[in-house]
Amino acid sequence: MINKEVVAVFFDRKSFKYEDSRYAFMREIRATAIRKQIIGNDILDIGCNCGHVIKEYIDDQNVTGVDISPVCIKYAQKHVSGVNFIVGSAEDLPVKDSSYDSIICSESLYYFN
Repeated sequence: MINKEVVAVFFDRKSFKYEDSRYAFMREIRATAIRKQIIGNDILDIGCNCGHVIKEYIDDQNVTGVDISPVCIKYAQKHVSGVNFIVGSAEDLPVKDSSYDSIICSESLYYFN
């Protein structure tokens, strides 16, 4: 059974190869679609991985990225500026309710139980 610990370990081991592969093209397409749908200035990105999609769509918004993988968050903190990155689970978000204008959950729903 896939649970959040299994998902975290997978991305701890594969995060860099996963993000730097053929998904770069799809990441750009997703970022363009996301940018068109963002409402407001305070954005929460759930399952942000290494922050590559955020880096593509962020403009001057206040963005918080949440991911279950500490390795991915550490990478994102080093490579994407102007974003608050937090290690956390989508099942128990470490943020206050009604704190964001838009919530992004790109390419991560299929990992949730």
